[in-house]
Amino acid sequence: KEVMEELHRFLDKTLIEPELLKKREEYLRFGDQLYLLPGEMPDLKGLKVLRPGLHMGTVKKNRFEPSHALALSLLPEEAKRVYRMEADGEETAAYLRGEALSCRMESWPGNEKGWVLMCAEDWSLGWSKLSGGCLKNHYPKGLRRMQASAHPQK
Repeated sequence: KEVMEELHRFLDKTLIEPELLKKREEYLRFGDQLYLLPGEMPDLKGLKVLRPGLHMGTVKKNRFEPSHALALSLLPEEAKRVYRMEADGEETAAYLRGEALSCRMESWPGNEKGWVLMCAEDWSLGWSKLSGGCLKNHYPKGLRRMQASAHPQK
């Protein structure tokens, strides 16, 4: 029950129409991981399943941390806070390297802390967390681009 309360709090703060996901009943929890199952999912009892549905996120110390998969499943117009970057711009490259970004304060009056959907133009890339005018990068470490070497290979 606490997990669903945390999820609902996250959805209310993050999505424009949170009710679409809040009214769903097909949530499944594996340990601290929360998944949204497809509507017509058969019973999984006795089966070993890698991912039973959309990975919504992780419950950590009474808070919900959204997954990268959830970010990729959202359209920019579905999120309350979206940070749009040029697809081939330096900000996008910095984000994909895992760097924190300074926030253009006009994006969100009041500078409320919370999750921001990072987008390259109209394409969702992942999450950052707004705190103190800084967008703290939550792009998965295993997907980050490494800085190009300054020394060409011989």
